Amino acid sequence: MAELMEVIEAAAYMAFVLLAVFAVFELRIMARDRKLEFAMRQNEFICTKEFQEPLCKLWETEAQDADELEKEVSYTGLSMLADYFAGLALLAEDRLMDERIVAMQYNYIEIWKKLKPWVLRLRIRHPQIYKEIEELAEKSRLRYS
Repeated sequence: MAELMEVIEAAAYMAFVLLAVFAVFELRIMARDRKLEFAMRQNEFICTKEFQEPLCKLWETEAQDADELEKEVSYTGLSMLADYFAGLALLAEDRLMDERIVAMQYNYIEIWKKLKPWVLRLRIRHPQIYKEIEELAEKSRLRYS
């Protein structure tokens, strides 16, 4: 009878260990799925005409100061782009998205170069605004260039 109890106890321990291993694998799969969902939602947003118009204008402009940038892209367009890229940088910082992929896919170094004059003017009133873009650009420059 004692042997039967030991076998049952060992089986219970094994079941517990297998359940723990299964839970770990499930959590890893859920984390990957969450990252994939973020990536898909981000692509849905970026593939709209409303987003692409200011983005294309930003890439094409040779503007060197905030006023020129606003004139060529528009304040609303710049705000939308900066909010979007700052949000992605925050997701990467919180490890909800792969920082390397976000930094390389969107070339934060160039994004920061383009937005910098406009952002620096905004920082006169709001000192911390869009710091995420600048920080990811700097990390990108140091790590991925």
